[in-house]
Amino acid sequence: MIIGKSLEELKRYIGLNKNLDMAINYILKNDLLLSEAGKYVVDEGVSLIREDYEPRDIEKCYFEGHEKYLDIQIVLKGKEGFGYCDINNDNLRVTEEYNEDKDIKKYLGKPEFIFEMTEGSFAIVFPEDLHMPKIKLIDSYNVKKAVFKVKL
Repeated sequence: MIIGKSLEELKRYIGLNKNLDMAINYILKNDLLLSEAGKYVVDEGVSLIREDYEPRDIEKCYFEGHEKYLDIQIVLKGKEGFGYCDINNDNLRVTEEYNEDKDIKKYLGKPEFIFEMTEGSFAIVFPEDLHMPKIKLIDSYNVKKAVFKVKL
């Protein structure tokens, strides 16, 4: 997993993957807050999910893992906790088997760590990085977020 506090830091990762380059260029050239909540196709290997939501108590959150796509998760407004757990962690329990159409497998377990995502921060999450987004913090509410699905 790669985390950063500023979208400008994304430039460091240009050249790793053609679809990742396309997503990063799109992020840096567009005001993502202008997009309404919904799903958008950026290109054949890149899509955007724009979300507006209230973060949840950690007991209502779950880990997710992907096989064919990486995520770039960006908080546009607000603040939330973002949990991480390595896929090989023994405390994980599968709650939903892999859904190939949605490229997701769900787990329950304790985060190895939780970091705070604030406006403009991002996380690039690879398939081996199980992540628990949308965690409610003491002063988190009204989150606006962009999640890019990038085909590997």
